[in-house]
Amino acid sequence: MPLGDLGYRAWNGRTAARGTAWVVIAWTGIVLAWQSMWLRRLLFLAWGPTVVAGTCFFGFERLVEDGKLTPQVVSSTLVRRLPKAEALLEAMKPDPSQKEVGIAKSRRTVWAWILMMFMRSPQAILLVVLVGVVAPPLVSRDLGARAHLVYFTRPISRWEY
Repeated sequence: MPLGDLGYRAWNGRTAARGTAWVVIAWTGIVLAWQSMWLRRLLFLAWGPTVVAGTCFFGFERLVEDGKLTPQVVSSTLVRRLPKAEALLEAMKPDPSQKEVGIAKSRRTVWAWILMMFMRSPQAILLVVLVGVVAPPLVSRDLGARAHLVYFTRPISRWEY
C-alpha cells in the first residue's frame, strides 16, 4: 500500500534538527513500555541479583577485615559449595615474604568470581525476559498503525543508527 493512501501530508512547520528523530521514537517507546505492570515487576525483580552480589562483597570484605577468612574456613565451607573456590584457597597460601599478598590475591579471585556469577546467568536471563516483555507490544503497535512506513519515508544516515 502506498504511503499516500494512508493520509500522509507534508509537514509545513518548523522541523527539528537532523539526528533528533530517534529521541522522539525512543522516548515514546519508553513511555509506552513503562505502562506495563509486568515491566515494573521485572525491573523490581532485576535488583535481586545486584543485592545478592553486594551482600557477597560485603560479607567477604567483613571476613577479611575481621581476620576470620582463613584457609581452613575456605577449605571447610566454600570449596564444597562454590565452583572456583580451589583458586581462592590457592591464592590464600601464605607467602613468607609478604603477609598482604595472600589477601590481595584472594580479593582479586573472589571479586572476579562474584562478578562473573553476577554477569553470567542472572543478568543474561533477565535481559532476555526484559526484551520479551518490552518488544512485542511496541512492534505490534507500530505494525497496527503502519508506523514503520513513516519511519522509512526519510532515510536516516549511518550515524543516526
